[in-house]
Amino acid sequence: MDFAWSPDGRRIVLVVNRAGNAALHLIDTAGGDLSVLREGGGWHARPQWAPDGKWLTVEFESPITPPDIYRLDLAGDRLAGETRLTESRTPALQSAVLVTPQIVRCPSSDGTVITGFLLRPTRASAANRRPAIVYPHGGPADSWALVWSLRLQWLVAKGYAVLAPDYRGSTGHGQEFQRALYGAWGRVDTEDVLSAAGYLASLDWMDGSRQGVFGTSYGAYLAVLALARDPQHRYRCAAAVYGDSDLRRSWATGDRLGREDLERQMGHPSHNADAYRHGSPIVDVARIDRPLLICHGQEDRRVHPRQSEELVNELLRQDKAFEYFVYTEEGHGILHPENLRHFYRRLERFLDWHMM
Repeated sequence: MDFAWSPDGRRIVLVVNRAGNAALHLIDTAGGDLSVLREGGGWHARPQWAPDGKWLTVEFESPITPPDIYRLDLAGDRLAGETRLTESRTPALQSAVLVTPQIVRCPSSDGTVITGFLLRPTRASAANRRPAIVYPHGGPADSWALVWSLRLQWLVAKGYAVLAPDYRGSTGHGQEFQRALYGAWGRVDTEDVLSAAGYLASLDWMDGSRQGVFGTSYGAYLAVLALARDPQHRYRCAAAVYGDSDLRRSWATGDRLGREDLERQMGHPSHNADAYRHGSPIVDVARIDRPLLICHGQEDRRVHPRQSEELVNELLRQDKAFEYFVYTEEGHGILHPENLRHFYRRLERFLDWHMM
């Protein structure tokens, strides 16, 4: 939660997140009164006071607005006016049709209900049923929110519905929900990703037979598990970008922060060997019968590129269908413009071939 004290110490401006909507609030420290200063169906961040306390700056983004910096002028504890100080919207974005997600509730196993952010293509209808992509976030200790994502808007512009689920293990839904994966990666979170496909299939504007799953980092790990652990084969294909395949080997080859995070949630592999094995999709490659797109950065220190190499070797041994790309000079992410262009061309071709 971002916050900042006013120069005179009498007020605190802070960001409060409710269901992915992070509004800007103001607290009077003398009386403790909390009031909404600004909300806009998006995410505020990094508030900063002016030296005289008469105005402040804040970053704001939403699903249809890229991040920009705003000046907020105050009249006492009220917002008197605002000015956009930066402009991140290119002419193409200003003319594009962008979609605001709908917050939905998806039933999963044992009665658990999962929150998801659903982006619906503008022309979707019962007469024009659309394919869909389920897009689990990384982490797993993270969550979706009403933030800017050019990747999701790109998928929707291509005609895909997108469902971004907060599977069990996500933050922002209580301690019990977040700790559901402790000692058990790849279990209920996989069930939640599979249940997301069932929810989409129930919508009258959705073509339930044309669904794919796509993720990066932990989301990529779940995408592979969704193919390997689903006897109903709900997904036609999966795209997995710099994800784990063998948790024990990932613990041994990853960087310090990744190893500490894995141990914090799963314990040391010598004390929880069965859970490490069960949570590893590489042990169930034989069950995968849908194509995979696998991408990894050669310089990845968080999830070593050997995680994808070993998955590919096992896919070859089992005679499975896949595409595999390694990007030089990339770490835990694809950032170089040339590599990004190549990745999106391949992703577009892969999804369109298997789902359109």
